[in-house]
Amino acid sequence: VVARQLAERGEAIDHDVVEASAAQYVAWVQAQSGVGGSSAGPAIVVQAPPEQAADDTMTTRIIGTIAIGMIIFFAFYTGASTAGSIIREDEEGTLARLFTTPVPRTVVLGGKLLSVGATLVAQLTVLLLLTALIFGIRWGLPAAVLLAALGTTVAASGFGVCVMSFVDNSRQTGPVMGGVLTVAGLLGGLMTTGFQSLPAAYTTVTLLTPHGWALRAWKLALEGAGSGALLLPAVVLLLYGGALFAVGALRFRRRF
Repeated sequence: VVARQLAERGEAIDHDVVEASAAQYVAWVQAQSGVGGSSAGPAIVVQAPPEQAADDTMTTRIIGTIAIGMIIFFAFYTGASTAGSIIREDEEGTLARLFTTPVPRTVVLGGKLLSVGATLVAQLTVLLLLTALIFGIRWGLPAAVLLAALGTTVAASGFGVCVMSFVDNSRQTGPVMGGVLTVAGLLGGLMTTGFQSLPAAYTTVTLLTPHGWALRAWKLALEGAGSGALLLPAVVLLLYGGALFAVGALRFRRRF
């Protein structure tokens, strides 16, 4: 290249100039590639185009918000379904057999009700891990995720126990679960998580249900909020769950 440029200018080709230029070029290449102990970075840095990275982030966020609604809905469904097992055991006679043992009835019912929370903990753990592995969803800081999961578990357990305490027999569990959980899910905003622009009044209405507070907690966690931002939703969910659980446990104790 040097020789051609010299020829184009009508100058004599000086081999010393050519060799000096080649030496400078070699030194530049080595500096760019980090050869010879240089601290310079690599000559080529490969990265995703900004537009593609933004599209991937937006897609993951949309999938995450939809997954939040589904996870919360099935958590409340599982809570009611597990609590409904008490009614089935009563009809099948296994609960009466447990009551004949020296174990107090309060302890028997307490164990049955606590199994609702244990089932929900297992379900939430599996769903969070699977969505993270399959869809690449990053649920947020561990402390924030723990608060959201704890509040959701307590609220869903209390809600399920309370709803099932008003059911007389197993034939009623299906219609009650389908109707009550669907209406509560709609009011709580679980069916509209994929919509970006919703009226502010609708968001306020969702907070009248434990589903809406669970939705707020998980959205904050997904956005990377710290544990401080989730304290209020977590406390409200714990209060909701505790109150509903107390009502359901009292009704079951009186019933049996």
